[in-house]
Amino acid sequence: HLVNPVLLKELRGMLREPRGWLVPMAYATLLASAAAIFLVPQLISPKGDNTGWFGELLVGLVAVIQAIAVVIFAPLVGAATIAGERERGTWLSLLGSSVPRHQIATGKIIAACLYVLLLLGVSAPLAGLAVLLGAIDVSTVTGLYVAHAVVGCSLACLGVAISTLFERTWAAALAAIATAGALSVFTGTLYVAGAAILEQLSNPPGSGHDHVDYVVQ
Repeated sequence: HLVNPVLLKELRGMLREPRGWLVPMAYATLLASAAAIFLVPQLISPKGDNTGWFGELLVGLVAVIQAIAVVIFAPLVGAATIAGERERGTWLSLLGSSVPRHQIATGKIIAACLYVLLLLGVSAPLAGLAVLLGAIDVSTVTGLYVAHAVVGCSLACLGVAISTLFERTWAAALAAIATAGALSVFTGTLYVAGAAILEQLSNPPGSGHDHVDYVVQ
């Protein structure tokens, strides 16, 4: 096969199922609503030139909301792959087909990662508008999207791995979300702790401008 048949099957399924287009639409609506909440008051009562401020707002919305969406939806997409096959009763027939096992695994993983990249592309117009407003440069936006893509694909692979342990999609989804949430909290805790340690090392006690004068009597 020139193209992985499992990958084609997964992509066709995503296009036919409602979740394939409902999730990106819901994400786009959320981003647009969040931007409108801050933009409408400025349009009603403008206070000078706020283009730079609005561009920075768009960057913040994309960075925060997209990170949350990646942590939630990426493991869900992966969790629905193999557990969904078992729930529909098609997993054993897929294993018994002529498709090699490694193609089954790679097809599932690539399809999940492509769906994550689709979600990331939804916010691209807002990020492009922020670049046009001069709030951020292209290299910074590229770095943000690359970081989100790496995290999203990693969490999607995690969801696929967790999906192999469950017979039901809802159970695999709950386990994947819980694991992704725990990893996010753990990573955030390490980051905060590391930043605090580095700050202490760079500014050790007694290295400031406080001097104690001793008077020798």
